[in-house]
Amino acid sequence: KAGKLASYWRDMWFGPSAAVATWLGILLFNPHALIAASTLLVLWPCSPLIALYLGRHIVEQPPVRLDESDTQLIHLIARDTWRFFERFVGASTHWLPPDNVQEYPNRTIAERTSPTNIGMMLLATVTAYDLGYIGHRQLISRLTNHLESIQRMRRHCGHLFNWYSTRDLQP
Repeated sequence: KAGKLASYWRDMWFGPSAAVATWLGILLFNPHALIAASTLLVLWPCSPLIALYLGRHIVEQPPVRLDESDTQLIHLIARDTWRFFERFVGASTHWLPPDNVQEYPNRTIAERTSPTNIGMMLLATVTAYDLGYIGHRQLISRLTNHLESIQRMRRHCGHLFNWYSTRDLQP
């Protein structure tokens, strides 16, 4: 291991040298900036050691096997999650999920969604197919409807806004 570390120091000598030069430059020209630069100036010279650590061979652990009760619980949670999207995502919401559904004291469905909600819906849709909750045609139909709605949503520099109305797709 010592030979490997020496090899890293030999290959990466410029980083620690630049750190020392930077430290000297700050000390001479702006010593008050040393406090702000201290974390970088402490870690930078350690870069060969950090690279050695990050480049180590990681021994793979055998996969964890779930017992039957854990597997059943996960499938129940997956099915319940899919029921939410199945129940609350449709033509009336432009095929986009509501942010939340308040059950008490009265059922109120939020008429807004976000990119996070949309991402979860897309994952849930594909997962529902993988788990056999929906068939191939329903998968294609749902994804087509979802993506067509997303395409119609206004953006800023190509990015979705944080919130959209599920009534009219307005930000």
